[in-house]
Amino acid sequence: MSLRRPALLARFEVMAPTFDRFAPVMDRTFALRAFNSYETEINEHFWSFKVISEYSAFLARAEKRRNPSQATATVFKAAGPDARRIPRFVSEWLDARDELENWLRLSAIVSAASYFELYLGQVIRSVLMSDPLCRYGASKLLDGSVLLKADKELPYASEIEEITKGERLAWFERIFRDRPFNPDAISALESNQKDKK
Repeated sequence: MSLRRPALLARFEVMAPTFDRFAPVMDRTFALRAFNSYETEINEHFWSFKVISEYSAFLARAEKRRNPSQATATVFKAAGPDARRIPRFVSEWLDARDELENWLRLSAIVSAASYFELYLGQVIRSVLMSDPLCRYGASKLLDGSVLLKADKELPYASEIEEITKGERLAWFERIFRDRPFNPDAISALESNQKDKK
């Protein structure tokens, strides 16, 4: 009696795909999906405001051309106790609206930069947990899953802090030995961060 498998079964045998620990399984990481969600939220909020703001400005500009001293409350049919808080004349309201739009735009930029810092922190944490020795130039020498299974963790908080709040480009080069981003983009991000402080 032969111990060989029948040729018919061998033809239908499917080879299991090889598992590569460092190859991503998904197209986008959880961190990137969260960042995209925040980015979408900012866009929806800003552009929802923009539609209302532009329509109201259209009405106010038309009224300003007819009567520059027209009361804002009259143009927008505002009533109640808060109507007195609205800038008195449409020309004043248009100025206040422009200031508010500028403030919202700046707030959106600050929010986006903050969300990016959160994203970057999550990604750097994942990389350093996955490949803990990459920061010493010994990438893939120690698989981070071995440490996780042993409930051990190398400290990485200082690297995350430096990359998200310090000299990003220098720390990226120190840890990862290359430049994953355009240096001009990093400079712009660092400039935005200094403006936040």
